[in-house]
Amino acid sequence: MNEIRISGFGGQGVIRCGYIIGKTAALFDSKHATLTQSFGPEARGSACSAQIIVNEDPVRYPYLTTPDTVVAMSQEAYDKFGSDITQHGTLMIDDDLVKPTSAPAGCRVYAIPATRIAEELGNRIAANIVMLGFFTAITDIISVQAARRALPSSIPSRFLELNEKAFEEGYRFGSELRGTEMVPPPTERPLTRPYKPSKVTKAKAGRRATTLARANKMDGKTRESAAAKKAWKKAGKKGAALKAEEKKALDRKTAAAAAKGEAKKAAPKKAAAKKAAPKKAAAKKAVPKKAAPKKKSSAPARKTGSGKITNKKKSKPSARKSTKTASRKSPGKK
Repeated sequence: MNEIRISGFGGQGVIRCGYIIGKTAALFDSKHATLTQSFGPEARGSACSAQIIVNEDPVRYPYLTTPDTVVAMSQEAYDKFGSDITQHGTLMIDDDLVKPTSAPAGCRVYAIPATRIAEELGNRIAANIVMLGFFTAITDIISVQAARRALPSSIPSRFLELNEKAFEEGYRFGSELRGTEMVPPPTERPLTRPYKPSKVTKAKAGRRATTLARANKMDGKTRESAAAKKAWKKAGKKGAALKAEEKKALDRKTAAAAAKGEAKKAAPKKAAAKKAAPKKAAAKKAVPKKAAPKKKSSAPARKTGSGKITNKKKSKPSARKSTKTASRKSPGKK
């Protein structure tokens, strides 16, 4: 089992380098691989690392215990992870960015000016792929043929040519340093899997063309079958027709919305009158109040001198009467 740690700072492509190593081992070398990563919250400049485990058997535990291969692409990464390596491990550093102080006893140290080589090729961002080629030449963990096959599907197509040159430069530097014979690159890149055209639907045509373009460094339409080319044409025509219909429908909706807006502005008084009309109707529908029924007198019935029965109450003395009227009563009635 091989435990690998790729370390550096954000922006160097450290995680991408570890990803390609794991992908090469798992998909093109028929091995088992896992990848874990750690990085800071900053987009660039923070310390980061990728931990890869490659084994012939399935990996039961995906985290490193003590790595046997360490790649340090910055001084901070070397200070942090340079000593965490097995006794007979392999340490690889970027010669321009790392100044090693003391390597562990029994550890093999290999240096390459990866950043300088990438700058000479035209872009220093390819330093991680230079280090990938160097890693492939120094170690026997992944094969160079598998790494070459993994590159097209792991890198954007616009940078593929630059990264292929960077890989070959790193591989050549490592082979010369180690004293091994180089495996020459193929004149034509083989397909990752044999492509056999079949009945192609409209949706599949675009996906197949993109896959072929990445794998073959050419326009995917030139590699498609006759059925696929027909599907391309039909899909294009149908797309244009759908766009025209959608545009007409949108124009209709816009015109209808504009007409409604003008109608509202032209007749604001009518709308106000319509709103006021319900209030008048409500006033007409108002029911007049019924007169309250007269309360029956609760006074006891009494007979008059003529024998008739009346229910009239005795009149109460007026509050306006003064005390003088009460004193004028006849003295005989006491």
